[in-house]
Amino acid sequence: MSMQVLQQLLTVPLQAQLRLGWVAAGDLVRNAVNTALVVAVVLAGGGIVPLLAVITPAGLAAVVLITGLIRGSMPLRRRSGSEPTRCCCERSSRLQLRLR
Repeated sequence: MSMQVLQQLLTVPLQAQLRLGWVAAGDLVRNAVNTALVVAVVLAGGGIVPLLAVITPAGLAAVVLITGLIRGSMPLRRRSGSEPTRCCCERSSRLQLRLR
């Protein structure tokens, strides 16, 4: 599930540039890999855990495709000077401790 959310997050620059065909291609890749893996698990006689686990490699395939397309459009690494983020996280963790 987290790979699918990551894929959707990474498609934002493509959507902003109206490259919706590539967004659809990412979804198509994810669904095709998912379907192929589900069929393989069913034919191998796998249980419920392998069926639920096929979501991760399928999402990873889509993330790899989308990441290659958005290089340069969106920073993929956190900035080194992310002081406001650290400050916000510290404040929220302190607040969370107070509420307990």
